[in-house]
Amino acid sequence: MSATYTHSTSTNPEKIEVDLAGLYMINVTIGYDNTGALRISPRASIFKNGTEITETRSSNYSRGAGSGDEKALQINTVLQLAVNDYLEVYAWKDAANQ
Repeated sequence: MSATYTHSTSTNPEKIEVDLAGLYMINVTIGYDNTGALRISPRASIFKNGTEITETRSSNYSRGAGSGDEKALQINTVLQLAVNDYLEVYAWKDAANQ
């Protein structure tokens, strides 16, 4: 039996390519640290074959350093994937006051 997916930590660490078709349970946790005194609104999403799956978008809000806010984005989903489909996870800052 072949591997279920291909992932290289040296050439393209953000990309995971599927070697077998099927249903996949995807769990993503991205930690972040807001060291500034003001707010940020981080976002993250799964991209399949280069296109965002908007239903997987995760959002959070941090009031600033020392606020005690949880500083992680989480995505938990199940996706039907075909052979050679690939996934990438991107995170970005949607808004900030710093």
